[in-house]
Amino acid sequence: MKYVLLLEQDKKFQGEISEILRAIDPELQILTFLKLEELAAWVNVLVSQGAHAHFPIDTDPAPQVPLVIMQKEQMAGRHISLIKQVRHLFVRRGLCSEEDQTGFVLTSFDDPDLNRHDFEDKAITNVIFKPFDKLILEQHLRYAMAGAQPESTQDVYRMETKVMVEMLKDVDLLSYCEFGMVTRSFLPITIGKVSKYYSDIFMTPEQRYVYAQCINCEKEPDKEEYKATFQYVGVETFTMNHIRRKLPAKSRVPFTAVYQNKKVTPEMIRLWIMDEEVREKVKTILADFLPNMPAYEFTKEDFKNFKAFEATDLVICDTHSFASLSKYAVPEQIIPVSFERLPESFMREANGVLDVLNLNADRQYLKMKLEFIFSRVNTIPWEVKVQTIVIRVGNPVEVHQVSEAGLLLSYYRPISIGAFRRFVLSSVKEPEALPFTSACATVEEKG
Repeated sequence: MKYVLLLEQDKKFQGEISEILRAIDPELQILTFLKLEELAAWVNVLVSQGAHAHFPIDTDPAPQVPLVIMQKEQMAGRHISLIKQVRHLFVRRGLCSEEDQTGFVLTSFDDPDLNRHDFEDKAITNVIFKPFDKLILEQHLRYAMAGAQPESTQDVYRMETKVMVEMLKDVDLLSYCEFGMVTRSFLPITIGKVSKYYSDIFMTPEQRYVYAQCINCEKEPDKEEYKATFQYVGVETFTMNHIRRKLPAKSRVPFTAVYQNKKVTPEMIRLWIMDEEVREKVKTILADFLPNMPAYEFTKEDFKNFKAFEATDLVICDTHSFASLSKYAVPEQIIPVSFERLPESFMREANGVLDVLNLNADRQYLKMKLEFIFSRVNTIPWEVKVQTIVIRVGNPVEVHQVSEAGLLLSYYRPISIGAFRRFVLSSVKEPEALPFTSACATVEEKG
């Protein structure tokens, strides 16, 4: 026999929850408590007398408590510690297993002052807000009742899809400047990898993020952590101006960035640009900032018998030509350029390139970038603002199914049951789109 404990003062909400629980399992027994003191007294009897004081112990299967639903307002800020104590008690008394422990769901009104981070603990299965939407309430309770077992697709409607969302991860930002930033990581980051980073430092009316490319990653001496250096890529003028405003002169200190993906100093510029407007803009920039650097414009005729670029060639291309260059040049030789904000799909393919330039960036920024690219060294002095704060990196993941209650996605490694992750829908022009938080309900190895 399965039992659910329900702590809820409001008769209306009691009825809605009980109705859905009985629809999920008609044989389910629901023990209702109006006040926390009543539930506490019930638990105290369980502690002193054992499970037989509340349940018949000679039944087969033995009594189980798969779920406890508690009114958050009655918890008085003690919900985490109380839940952990009761869950451990249920394991000891045989009311749930160590592998599939009792789920705890909190109900609450969506108060603007509510700190949702307070609920991000593996002890809490979910938080469901009042007034209830019956369909969402049903799906959340089905997930909670299923525990660590995958919920049947016959019981929860899921829409098949194939979309990308971003899984957000907190990152310690150690310092930043108008050229790039330095972060702390507990895992090494691939040199050349391009990722999207979210922070108020980068937020403008148009976007909430900046793309940055890892150019150096070194293990810290005597520590199990890494210091990673990034350069911004594809940055527009309004984003750069916002970053500069965050950099008061008195907060700056010297820092030398080492570029590990810069193998050689370019000796010849090769222009593989089909868009005439882009090509003329690039030629003007090169004439202004690098008047003595030879440049050659490639045409389609040049590629009829072409084998490969020389190691000292730097290839500047537009986004339409980027894919066709893979058989002629290595990524470290390539700089894609564009007048437009580069789409998500392109930035995911830009890993390993030397740089990505937005031609609408201001001249000071473009000049600084080109001076480094064509310098004879692989280091550049930065002036950074030192400030350890938490920013977020958005890693794209593929979603296969969605419902009102959750989503099914593919990820390269297991996520522990109950672990919290934040997601955001990939969007270019929606800075108001807020992250949503999910807890891992089940994990299955993909065959």
